[in-house]
Amino acid sequence: MLLVRGSTSTEVVNGVVPEYLEGAKKLVDEEQWQAFEVRVREMYEQMAMITIAPEWAKVLDFETRIPDILTRLIEERNL
Repeated sequence: MLLVRGSTSTEVVNGVVPEYLEGAKKLVDEEQWQAFEVRVREMYEQMAMITIAPEWAKVLDFETRIPDILTRLIEERNL
């Protein structure tokens, strides 16, 4: 989990935000990409792009570290 605090701005963009497609390309198979992109462009007339200027960030990695609050709850309940 990524927690971020900072200043934000929102911009409404006509069509599809390029960053959306860049991110989606990592998850869609290459042979399905062209059809996916066409469907996305047909579906969205506008998108909102939210930009964050981070002032603070923290990563909670539940696979390698249990947050302190959860450790205390487990200990209190003897689980």
